[in-house]
Amino acid sequence: MITKNKSQSCSRCRYYQAIYVRCISCFYKKNFGICGRSQIIVQPNEHCECYKFRQPMDKTVMPEHVDLAISDVYVLENMLYRFE
Repeated sequence: MITKNKSQSCSRCRYYQAIYVRCISCFYKKNFGICGRSQIIVQPNEHCECYKFRQPMDKTVMPEHVDLAISDVYVLENMLYRFE
């Protein structure tokens, strides 16, 4: 008997794409998704043979980008509040 690891559920897979339904003012996440590898509808807690770990995405911010954002905010502040 083959046992699957519980951490290998479809919702943690690289190929899993959740389905959202659009309403008037927001989006609702449904309780199922699409497997991008086998192109079938799956539940988030299912297991399949094409599981591939989703790599964590670390985001780094450079000091130059922070300085640029601060200067942009300063320009917007001058435009909106000071009218100079």
